[in-house]
Amino acid sequence: MLSQAIDAALRGRAGRDFRDDKREYPLAELSRSQLAVLQMVALGMSNAGIATEAGGNPRVNAAREFIRIAGLPHGK
Repeated sequence: MLSQAIDAALRGRAGRDFRDDKREYPLAELSRSQLAVLQMVALGMSNAGIATEAGGNPRVNAAREFIRIAGLPHGK
């Protein structure tokens, strides 16, 4: 495929078929963390294992730490 793309480019005939950056990718809208979780699922990790590996949501962790330090009431 690469040699065909180079040949087409040299002849001025390269089209959409050889433009990898112009293709639609079904996972292109996912964030890096979402892709990381998807990769862990594909590796067969359990939900508990993924949660341990991912370390939780940084925003949620920060909010919990703020609540703890501030001595604010929190739910269950």
